[in-house]
Amino acid sequence: MKAAKNGAPVKILWGMSAFKEFRNNAKVRGRFIVGAGRNGGNVGLVSPNLSDSGSLLITNPETQLSQFVYDSSAQGQAANIQFLLDNAVIVFASNSTPNRIDPSFMKTFARMGGFFRPGSYVTEDERDEVLKMDWTTQPTVTNSIAAQMVLTS
Repeated sequence: MKAAKNGAPVKILWGMSAFKEFRNNAKVRGRFIVGAGRNGGNVGLVSPNLSDSGSLLITNPETQLSQFVYDSSAQGQAANIQFLLDNAVIVFASNSTPNRIDPSFMKTFARMGGFFRPGSYVTEDERDEVLKMDWTTQPTVTNSIAAQMVLTS
């Protein structure tokens, strides 16, 4: 919030393995007790889900899970599918309704007139009409100090 210089809400983007490590941490799981046994021991523990991760933090930030995958193998080799932000957590400040002058970490800009441009055209053989949707956007980092990436093991 201080880095964004306007108190923009903090948000968290989890990588798949980073979130798995977080939710399986004994201290995190210990905060989700189902019930207590006769001798004070825990009857059972619940593994927290994505929405629970924000509730453990002071401002209850919005949390998301990155599920993007990519093939890290060389062309012509067997596929080696990996998660894009696997062991990373990105903590960033971002207004929920950004505008051109707010200091959010990242924004997506679109041309005047909107993101999407519907259209249609007839195929070369004139037997079919194709309906299409063109879109133009440009994701841009606008305030790099309003975000921090943390790498887990």
